[in-house]
Amino acid sequence: MKIEINGQTREVDENASIETIVAELGVEGKVAACALNARVVKRESWADSTLKEGDRLELLAFVGGGAFGVLL
Repeated sequence: MKIEINGQTREVDENASIETIVAELGVEGKVAACALNARVVKRESWADSTLKEGDRLELLAFVGGGAFGVLL
């Protein structure tokens, strides 16, 4: 299925979770915040947050000065 990750369309497995996507992208430990369809998802909910066709996922990391930067 296709979802959007940080503005880029990507093909992912059906029923993938946020946790699965973060692991597949190799950005574990770098993601400081995550939003699914413009709603913040707490880290403890990533494994239970199943993605659907057309979802928009934003993965953000801290950068110098305390700001957020987009991963990928």
